[in-house]
Amino acid sequence: MNKIYSSGSHVTRAFVQALFPLFLMLFCTTLCAGGESVPDVSFLELDNAHLKMEGASFVLGTVTYECDDTVPKGSVIKQTPAAGTVVDAAIPVDVVVSTGGCDCCGGYFCSVTPRAIFLGVLAVLVLILLAIFWGGDIASPAGLFK
Repeated sequence: MNKIYSSGSHVTRAFVQALFPLFLMLFCTTLCAGGESVPDVSFLELDNAHLKMEGASFVLGTVTYECDDTVPKGSVIKQTPAAGTVVDAAIPVDVVVSTGGCDCCGGYFCSVTPRAIFLGVLAVLVLILLAIFWGGDIASPAGLFK
């Protein structure tokens, strides 16, 4: 009989035999390849992240910079490959480092100060006064274009 278990069938045995090589291949790629687990360097300053990677036999790859409101300036925001991934230690680890908080609105109108509010209110008042004293038509003031 070709049964694995007393309640099994020939189909069950064929299914297990078909999946076993796949199962072996998946485990061997992580265990047999001799790979190392990538260390987690997020939130570390770049110098400390570099030391941690060297301590784990990894090489620092490309360093790029971008703003981030939550990660302090000079600290790692993210890394590729991700922390915990099992890879060959010769593969460089690329990191993105924070330049600090991002400018709101691309640097325009970032802070509303009392001076900015005062100047805005003053501009509105001047426009209202011009409308009243020039006959209500700012585009063509009374008597100017007859």
